[in-house]
Amino acid sequence: MFILSSALIVYNTFVYRKTIRSMIENSQPKFQLMNLTLEKLILAELTISSKVSTIDSLLSEEEYEKIKTLLEEIKKSNVTFREFPLEENELENLKILEDGIKNFAQYAETIHILGKDNRRQEAQILYVRGVNPLSASLRKTVKTLIEFEASNSRKNEDAAESQLTFSLYMICVLSLLSLVAGILFSRSIIRSVMFPLRKAIHFASEIQNGNLNNRIQIDRLDEMGELLEFLKKMEVSLREIIVEARISVENSEKASKEFYKVSKEFISTSETQANDSQKVADHIDHLSTLVEANTSVILTSAEHLRNLEKEIQKNLSSLINVTESLNSLALQARESSDTALKGQEKVDGIQKSFLEVKRTVQKINESLVKIGDISTRTNMLALNAAIEAARAGDHGRGFSVVADEISQLAEHTMKNTREITDLIEFTRSSIESGDGEMNQFSDFFTIIQENASNMARFSMRLLEDMRTQEAGLNVCSRKMYEIASNITDLEHSSLENKSAYSSIKQSIQDLSQGANLISSGSQEISSGAKRIDEQSGKVKRLMEKFSI
Repeated sequence: MFILSSALIVYNTFVYRKTIRSMIENSQPKFQLMNLTLEKLILAELTISSKVSTIDSLLSEEEYEKIKTLLEEIKKSNVTFREFPLEENELENLKILEDGIKNFAQYAETIHILGKDNRRQEAQILYVRGVNPLSASLRKTVKTLIEFEASNSRKNEDAAESQLTFSLYMICVLSLLSLVAGILFSRSIIRSVMFPLRKAIHFASEIQNGNLNNRIQIDRLDEMGELLEFLKKMEVSLREIIVEARISVENSEKASKEFYKVSKEFISTSETQANDSQKVADHIDHLSTLVEANTSVILTSAEHLRNLEKEIQKNLSSLINVTESLNSLALQARESSDTALKGQEKVDGIQKSFLEVKRTVQKINESLVKIGDISTRTNMLALNAAIEAARAGDHGRGFSVVADEISQLAEHTMKNTREITDLIEFTRSSIESGDGEMNQFSDFFTIIQENASNMARFSMRLLEDMRTQEAGLNVCSRKMYEIASNITDLEHSSLENKSAYSSIKQSIQDLSQGANLISSGSQEISSGAKRIDEQSGKVKRLMEKFSI
């Protein structure tokens, strides 16, 4: 019933969907095409009438092209309209519309030609007698197609609505029938399930009360039959478990009694072992005390030796540092001696240069004396020449001028010679002063060189003494290291003995504690055996509730 109702719903839905799709795919596009055709036809007629009705207006080329474009679009719309499924009435009206559009195009072309020929009156007559009636006829044809499509659309809507109403009625009827069938089917299922379920509940309650001798008859092969079979197997398994549990309880009672006896004997043995272990631990403790005292003495001696070795190492390192410092000082003294020697050599060179300069200054001084004599003589000659020029009168006037110039040159030369002489004298005195200071520097460098040489020799002797002392400290350090090594070995032996005695003491204590733990564990085992015996009795009493 449910499948039938579902199939009917699917069929009615498919029919309704097909009707709606037909309306959407056919009626509405055709309706839109006809409306567009009507609008374009009216627009073309208005364009022609607006130009023909006035005297001064003409149908221009642009307007004529616009009319042609509108008519071409109408033709394309008609071609598109033919692609839809059409009835005979629609085909006839479409044929009338196509012929009228052709005539309308011819009228428009004729009016355009008459307008260009300035034959407006004929154009108006053609519009009134041809275009206007044709346009009215075409509009009527388009409206007829539109009304026909509207009528078809209303018919499709009515058909879809009636189909939908029928589908709803059928759904209600089938739903009611499905409800009645479901009630009857559920009652039969409840009856088929409740009877074996009550049987299973009764069987489980008998098992709960301890009755494991029930017999149940299984006459079903469905899920309820599997449930009853499972309960039957569970009863068999419980019976086997109860039998094994009774046997285990009896064995547990016997084992707990034997275990109780053994635990009593084990307690007495562990107590004796604990007492003996305590006595041995006391002797080991006394011996460990003596070993610990000896070990502390050895450790103290070893610590003193280590401290002494550290002091020797510190002194040795200080001695090494002093030796390095002395070595550096000796090197510096040698370098100072060499530097002083080089300085003295340079001072000697400077002194030699001063001697050469003094000789040169002496020669320059002698030359200046000669130049002074020459200047004096030149001045005398110029004076005599001036006297002779004065005697000559006008003839000696030019010679007088020359004599004056020579006299001035001689005086200027004498003046410069005196200045150079003073400068040379100052230079000579400075050179003599510098020569004295250079002599002092030479003596000072000689003293420095002697002191540096003495310091280098003293540093070398002191360095040899420090190296001898360093070798002695190294020998002493090695001896102390050997003694410290022996003390360390003795220390390790003492510590090992102490550790061994401590380990023995700890082992004895662990043994004593283990004996005590064994004793306490044995007591717990004894009490556990009692509890096992009690629990076995309880389990035995519980097992007696089941009848096998």
